[in-house]
Amino acid sequence: MLKLIRASLYRYVHNRLLYVLFAFLFVSSVLFALYIRESNGLNFYIFIFCNVGLAVLISLTVSGEICGCAKNKIICGKSRIKVYFSELISAYAVVSVCFLFGAAVSAVINTGFVGRTPVSLALKVIMGFYLITLSSCSVFVFFSAVGGRKVVSVILCVIFVFSSALAKGLFEDWLRQPEYNVYYTGDRQNTETDENGNVYELDPEKDDVTEIKQKNPEYLISPFREIVIHLIRTDPFYNIDRYNGILTPYMYPDEKINEMSEIYPGTELYSALLKQRFVREETEEENRFLMTAPLYSLAVIALSVAAGAIIFRKKKFN
Repeated sequence: MLKLIRASLYRYVHNRLLYVLFAFLFVSSVLFALYIRESNGLNFYIFIFCNVGLAVLISLTVSGEICGCAKNKIICGKSRIKVYFSELISAYAVVSVCFLFGAAVSAVINTGFVGRTPVSLALKVIMGFYLITLSSCSVFVFFSAVGGRKVVSVILCVIFVFSSALAKGLFEDWLRQPEYNVYYTGDRQNTETDENGNVYELDPEKDDVTEIKQKNPEYLISPFREIVIHLIRTDPFYNIDRYNGILTPYMYPDEKINEMSEIYPGTELYSALLKQRFVREETEEENRFLMTAPLYSLAVIALSVAAGAIIFRKKKFN
């Protein structure tokens, strides 16, 4: 199997697209670091286009091998499992190098942000981002191995990237819906639950109005709500957004926080609320996310690898 891996890596090294991707990663890493410094946030679009670049590189390389020499390797006695995992491990190696390269460039340029971030938090975030990258890579290899032709594989991988980005917004909209729509009316005659499930309760603080709680038809009920919650936690772009929220307080230098809090002189309440937003201590819910997010990425890796291996074993070659 080592010979198969070396052969796969040889194809990556001699693929011009790899060096184009490295140049793109260098530029993206510089822009990413500058965006953190100037805008104090993670650039969502850089992650999308970096994933698209990796998707195209992996899909062209893996699908090119599957359409070309894979059949000959199997005829020569190499098992399908070894062929599949050699392509997968080679893709992991290339993606790992790209990830480390981009992270190193960003860290060197933005040393202030790196210095403000606690080591334990930085390690958790780096591991989380790395597993997100590997999970996306696993899906790319899956589509490339079972998709057949290069064009089909590239289209499937790129669609996956943009679908994940769109799914994040869609899932968040579904989960954001409240269970009840609440509004007030001056009509106090209806004080009981009607046949449509509308609950009319007198607001004790407002003697002349009635609070109306109307069941929201767009609210997700169980078990669909739990399914959507698990699906969104496997979405790479949702996890990136959550990491952004956790890292935001560390992206702002103390001088900038103090400067922002003095925009309206004399408003101590505003200053206190603003500084509260930048408390550099993770909440219990954020710590829970930091611990569980890698597990969802590992689940995506396991499922995509298992599905790819099973389908590739039954794949028919022309």
